Amino acid sequence: MSKQLKHLIISSIKRSQNNNASANTRATEIDVSELPQSTVDSLTGLFIGGGMKTGVFVSDSAYKRELLEKTTLNEDDISFSEFRTLSDKLAKLLAQTLNQGQAQQAKDGFLVSYVYSSTFGTGEDTYTQTYLCNVFLHRVEGVDINEDLTFEEIERINLDNLSLGARVCVDSVYSDDSNERPITFKISGRTIVSKFFLKFIGGEEPENSTEDTKRLKDAIEKYASENGYDIDGIECLCDRAKAFCKERIQQNDGYVSILDLAAYLFVGDDKRTGFVTLLQDEYSISETFLVNPSEVNKFTNLYVKTSEFTLQFKTKALSTNIDWDPENQSLTFSNLPEEAVNQILTYLPNRESVTVNS
Repeated sequence: MSKQLKHLIISSIKRSQNNNASANTRATEIDVSELPQSTVDSLTGLFIGGGMKTGVFVSDSAYKRELLEKTTLNEDDISFSEFRTLSDKLAKLLAQTLNQGQAQQAKDGFLVSYVYSSTFGTGEDTYTQTYLCNVFLHRVEGVDINEDLTFEEIERINLDNLSLGARVCVDSVYSDDSNERPITFKISGRTIVSKFFLKFIGGEEPENSTEDTKRLKDAIEKYASENGYDIDGIECLCDRAKAFCKERIQQNDGYVSILDLAAYLFVGDDKRTGFVTLLQDEYSISETFLVNPSEVNKFTNLYVKTSEFTLQFKTKALSTNIDWDPENQSLTFSNLPEEAVNQILTYLPNRESVTVNS
């Protein structure tokens, strides 16, 4: 997976003597090509790890409206027009949010807005997703971003210690898939502004245990396949994940931490980090989420249901009892019980010509 930082700008959210918050955005974008690699890595890696949640936009989100007005989708490629204008509007939207009700007690600070892209997959099977990120940094006494709104003091502010920020997958915003969750966010700490940050984004965190559990199974299978596991290895991972989730259902009301799950399934920090990254970046799963018991039971089964039939079998049957004929696009099942075969033959046309070998 490769990442590229494309746009970056900083806005100052400052309160006047009458406590009114206003936004001032840097006149031009920061030249990302001149940033040290450590800062680029910090910005593009902020939204991976503990405490992350996923969400969707509410129907009247002003943030989403501004985003769609300043972006264009051309053949799966996202481009930003007037990124500085978009960032300024979002900063003003945050200032407006902080001037309402209890939010007027919130301290001011800086809004760091940036765009980066991630390319997933290898060879011809690659695709790219584009993210718009907003990170809020509180003003710290004695430490400040300078008057030109540059990153001179960013190391002292410690960007890596993210407590308040949101990342929006712009590709998902344009998607027609109702199951998409374009927002990844972290809202921690007890500051007043943290209570209103998600309101500024215009987002909410849905809880859909069935969909999340299906995504988890898909992610395990994909990650294992891409990392050299054979069919038996994939089934073993799914079986271990099933046992882990069942234990959490019994002891933790069904809530699972993907960090704990990664540590349980894989050996080595690189594999664990890679798995967590896949879950959060591609499958939009929160750091802690609720699993569905019925879906967990399907972790070692393949389950297909249409309006005409329901098909379910254990994944290990793929290597022992099921053959695929690519030429005829057909599956052949072996070792079926004779009773099951006879029931099927009862409804088959021309069943007199069918021979069953027991």
